[in-house]
Amino acid sequence: MNLNQVSFIINDFFDSHLQVNTIMNGNAKDFIAKRDKEYFAVNYEFINSGINGKIMNFNFSITIGDLLNEAHDNENNIFSDCLTIAEDFYTYMADVNGVIFNKSSNIQKFEDGDGDRISGITFNIQLGVIRSQNICVLPLESDEVPPINANRAFTYQFPYNLD
Repeated sequence: MNLNQVSFIINDFFDSHLQVNTIMNGNAKDFIAKRDKEYFAVNYEFINSGINGKIMNFNFSITIGDLLNEAHDNENNIFSDCLTIAEDFYTYMADVNGVIFNKSSNIQKFEDGDGDRISGITFNIQLGVIRSQNICVLPLESDEVPPINANRAFTYQFPYNLD
């Protein structure tokens, strides 16, 4: 499974969630700047990835938000609903075949700070997938696998004398 496939799983969940009306994939500034959102709105952003043995880990930041009313007195309701959606997401991800879901995350609230009247939560997740590690499926120019130097010696010369 690659990054696009993992992103599709995230998008597919939020797209099918009955409380979520807008889904975006991008950075938080673009999410905040988009004015035609319908709420609840979700943004997910790929942060980075890493390899740990046979596992490729993908890290995402997820933001779930809703619009404050003019009196700003519905903030706790927004936080509660956003946390419920996040909990639904955790429940869903724990059952997805082919994905290793680290079920631990620190959830932070955010409040209207840019005059956009959006409040909600943001959290980071890590999703792992098993790497194929099959040298026969590498996209090489020929059918032959290049020889592996048993000595692991450099084939290139360094431009500097390190003595």
